[in-house]
Amino acid sequence: MRGHGEVENKQRSPFFRVVSWPFRHWRWLAVALVCLLAVYAAIDQLLVKRLAAQLDRLREAGRPATFAELGVGNLPPMENAALIYRAAGQNIEAALAATGREELRERFADVTACARRRKDDNRNYPPLSEDELRVIEAHMLAMEPELAKVLEARTMPGCEFGNYASLTGPAANPAAVLPDLAVVRDLARNIAYKAVWEAEQGNTEEALKWVAVNMRLANDLKGDPLLITGLVHAAAASIALNSLERILHGHELPSAVPKELYAELEALRERENLVRFIDGERCFVAAYSGRPQAGRNLLTRVFYYTPGVTALNGVASTLAEALQEEDYAKRRALMAPLEAIDAKQGRFVLPWKAMVQITAPALVRASQAFERHIALADLARIALAIKTFQRDTGKYPEILGQLAPQYLENLPLDTFSGNSYIYKTDESGFLLYSVGPNGMDDAGMPLTGSGGLQGDIVWCGGIEPAP
Repeated sequence: MRGHGEVENKQRSPFFRVVSWPFRHWRWLAVALVCLLAVYAAIDQLLVKRLAAQLDRLREAGRPATFAELGVGNLPPMENAALIYRAAGQNIEAALAATGREELRERFADVTACARRRKDDNRNYPPLSEDELRVIEAHMLAMEPELAKVLEARTMPGCEFGNYASLTGPAANPAAVLPDLAVVRDLARNIAYKAVWEAEQGNTEEALKWVAVNMRLANDLKGDPLLITGLVHAAAASIALNSLERILHGHELPSAVPKELYAELEALRERENLVRFIDGERCFVAAYSGRPQAGRNLLTRVFYYTPGVTALNGVASTLAEALQEEDYAKRRALMAPLEAIDAKQGRFVLPWKAMVQITAPALVRASQAFERHIALADLARIALAIKTFQRDTGKYPEILGQLAPQYLENLPLDTFSGNSYIYKTDESGFLLYSVGPNGMDDAGMPLTGSGGLQGDIVWCGGIEPAP
């Protein structure tokens, strides 16, 4: 019988023998599975210890490792400026829709742009008709009640859109705050609308007050430290600075410039505020990955979450260090290897490297956007000093060095080159610019998104472009 069974077994197909093997050798399979789980558990413990050691090193270096250490909590509604901004933004949009002709906001911005920007755009800018001006005046009246509430937000102790401290509920997801942030961006556009309108009515001091309010809105967003909020912060700041450019190029500086304007502008230039967004994103990723539903699967912890968070911590910490660094050469040395990560997008990556490959390029690009934002804020501060010099002396300075120390305590250096910002003047006005991300002097050609961000970051003071 034994010999017959062996003959019968040999006659069975290879497929049958493969399928039936586990049932005949289940004990060995069970042992192998236990051993595999033990190896996974050991690797998991090693990775968790490595991550914990890294977090300790970050703390020792002064970098926050959690939202609590970052100083983010769930603000009570009575202390949260975000609720005021959200309600005011929504109500203003509704009021403008009821008044009609919302497109005039953009037309008005175009018409009040300096001549150089109009030529760069290569578009026609027909003047506004009397009827259109009356509609814009109606827009201003419709916005007044809600803009008064925005002024109240300046007294609030904090601004948070998401429930990040406890990471519970739908607001723990960054996507949940996108509608609110879109409202805030529109609110910044409407405040800029108000500021330029006041300047066109001859109320330059009032116009500058609203520019300061807009800058405060942008600065308040640092209380909500996520990368997406940081990008909206940069957008709101750019909107405010753009309105300041339009006001300064067409109007004389008043004798009393609101002190709040200088204070908020200095806050826009603070690198530490931008670092907070990078730190906040890192804290969020670590906290989100540590939630039970994200980390309970041993396989995903070992192959994705724990090594991914560790790698991302390193990238974010280096970016934070680079953003804080005032020295241009040191900053570029820190950024160079991180920018190379972007070139690897689209290639196959191992699971434990996937998180950093997906997230790091977004962090790097955000840091580059923050650098452009710092340059624009620097240009605004210098432009204010130039206009003050002109108001006091009746002429523009021949060189920027004439501004220090009376009008500027010290001249900031171009964040993209480490050299002085470029300044030109003639009888039509002045031109002030940074060489921009490509590090080359493009003769004041405005920055564009094509061709690797070619061009300069330009502050238009009225000087005509070369033919």
